[in-house]
Amino acid sequence: MNPTQQTSAMLYWAPLLLLCLIQMGTSADSSVLINATSALLTSFHATVVQIQIANAMYPLIASTLMIISGFVGLIIGWKYLLQMGLLILALGEALAAWSPNMQVFTYGARVLTGLGASVAIPGVLGLIPGLYQGRAQVIAFSAIAAANGIASAVGPIASGAIIVAFGWRPAFLALSSLFALCLCGSLIIKRTPSSDKKPTIDWIGAPLVIMAMFTMITGLLTVSEWGFIFPVSPPFTLFGLSPSAFLIILGVFIFWLFLHWQEHIEASGRPTLLPSLFLRNLQVRAGLYLTSLIFLAIGSISFLVITFLQVVVGLNAMQTGLIFATYAAGMVIFALEAPALFKSLSPRTLCRAGIFLLVIACFIMIIGLQSSSTNGLLLVGLFIAGSGCGLVASQASTVITMAIPAHDAEQSGGIQGTMRNLGQAIGIALSGIILITSLTSAVKTNTWTSDKLSIQAKQQIKLISNVPFLSDAQVSAILDKRNISPEVKNTLIAVNEKSRLLAARSATLCLALIFFLFLFPTKHLPKISLMLTGPKKEEDVIGR
Repeated sequence: MNPTQQTSAMLYWAPLLLLCLIQMGTSADSSVLINATSALLTSFHATVVQIQIANAMYPLIASTLMIISGFVGLIIGWKYLLQMGLLILALGEALAAWSPNMQVFTYGARVLTGLGASVAIPGVLGLIPGLYQGRAQVIAFSAIAAANGIASAVGPIASGAIIVAFGWRPAFLALSSLFALCLCGSLIIKRTPSSDKKPTIDWIGAPLVIMAMFTMITGLLTVSEWGFIFPVSPPFTLFGLSPSAFLIILGVFIFWLFLHWQEHIEASGRPTLLPSLFLRNLQVRAGLYLTSLIFLAIGSISFLVITFLQVVVGLNAMQTGLIFATYAAGMVIFALEAPALFKSLSPRTLCRAGIFLLVIACFIMIIGLQSSSTNGLLLVGLFIAGSGCGLVASQASTVITMAIPAHDAEQSGGIQGTMRNLGQAIGIALSGIILITSLTSAVKTNTWTSDKLSIQAKQQIKLISNVPFLSDAQVSAILDKRNISPEVKNTLIAVNEKSRLLAARSATLCLALIFFLFLFPTKHLPKISLMLTGPKKEEDVIGR
């Protein structure tokens, strides 16, 4: 390759490198907040509940508005949409760094950051079909998927190092600077072609989809704290039940109304927020399911593993980040290399292989979890799980965009972003429900069968609605306050240790079953390698 060709290649791929950096920044945001938890508790005299609300605000706002942002991109152009998102992200992270109290941090900075992500991520995904076609598009989407994996590895480690060395405020300021630099760098991205006929916002459908996503995601995010059906610690109850289930059902119902309204709009010949093509086309639907699977796996596995490592093993955020880097390494390697290494294999084959790897990884991780520690098999399982996600991620977005016309492929960015956040929220909610339910059941069973506890103690434990996931030291501290005899105390600590391991393994086993179910939609994936095909034309997808 001569110097002219090298320069041309660098200019061609430079926008993709920038888009990957933006994707890494939006993914790393949550790592910064998680690592800053203890510092925020001290700095603002905040409660754990306030930190949880702040943590939930980002995905809540982002997922609620992504479908709308995906439509706005068609109106103002994907480059301008991306730049708008980067500006909001830079302002949001800066406000987080200079927040005077927890209220400004949560309802100012975190709302702004979620809004910025809801605009920037559809901009990233919307630009790729316009900038890259054919084999280059497959590589581009694989690189974006790998960027998520890199963020999963680098985010906790880098943010932990900054917080330890300089404090939590510089960590958010670093993110703000990153997004500001990306905003300047976005000048190199050329404007992608757009339709001369600009669509107009659907002022009925937009509020419907916002309400649907807001209530559904809120319900999912609050399950671990409020309970799914039976209340744990909700601010209120409905008919004696947790409000989380009602919020999820209400969200599904409003979304059903939204879909019917979209059918009416499309029948009148007007552009829609969610074209029916995305629901009719079985390949697109399969791609969206697999997009949600990737983030369901990330959310659920990270929740279970990091919770176990920090609560049971007693590792800090930086140490858990280093261990979880094995998952990220598998995802990065296979997301980037799959299109080249397995270019003759079809998306159906690669995605099925990825799902099987996820299932196998769960069984390996089960053996890797010990009562008060882990062994090397946990690292092996995490790497295999990341590899499975990487294989699926290398295909999912391209499967969607290559099954629909270019105009709809660009709009798919907002819909894909929504499926990502929905999958992650479902993953965290499911793993939390299974973990606490299994733990509660195991504790009650193990205490009832113990011959070292009195009937009165067994009866009291039987009345507990949900047993929290606690370390031996935390259980010991709670029991010390109740002046329990050393023999009973040691028995209850042993019961908690045994039940905790059973709960973590049960939750991981359930995840294996959930991942396995995603094999069914893969029958609608292409049987031919995406490296040998190109984007679909309008006439290729009508009626599918």
